[in-house]
Amino acid sequence: MTPTVAADALDAARQGQGWAFERIYTTLAGHVRRFLAAQGAPDADASTQEVFLRVFRGLDRFDGDAEHLRSWVFTVARNLLVDERRAAARRPQTADVPAPEGTVPGAEDDVVAGLDARQVREVLDSLPPDQREVVVLRFLADLPLADVATITGHSLPAVKALQHRGLARLRRILEDPASRPASSPAPVTFTTA
Repeated sequence: MTPTVAADALDAARQGQGWAFERIYTTLAGHVRRFLAAQGAPDADASTQEVFLRVFRGLDRFDGDAEHLRSWVFTVARNLLVDERRAAARRPQTADVPAPEGTVPGAEDDVVAGLDARQVREVLDSLPPDQREVVVLRFLADLPLADVATITGHSLPAVKALQHRGLARLRRILEDPASRPASSPAPVTFTTA
């Protein structure tokens, strides 16, 4: 089910009403976070927060209705990823620091406890970047093809072709253990709810 923002929430947010910002955030944040994580954002939670800060700051410049807000939010998320990657390329590389002992996992950790995120990431990483982006926007962010085309700057037929090739490649990887990336120890299965 594709969550949509109610028109009254968008109008109220444009007037600066706090409840409306909260409603927009709770409606879209989970999808944005999954998109950012699947696209390799180093800190998907922080990036999600930054996306919504940019959205709320730029709401007066948004020229669309509630139906188009979702697509615009994902455009902001995609642009943030581009900005973060450019900034990371200019920074010196640092070593990862392990989380301190006794760190309390977040609520999302409980939800995905049985899912090996590393394997999912490896399988998605086996796709070319343009196919991965289309697949993630379509199925993790749950966006319609037309919105994916707008966000990525590809034509609708190109998005359909990228989706088709990406899904076919994923199917081959998941069905044939020999075609899976070398570091994937076990098959990954995707289920729909």
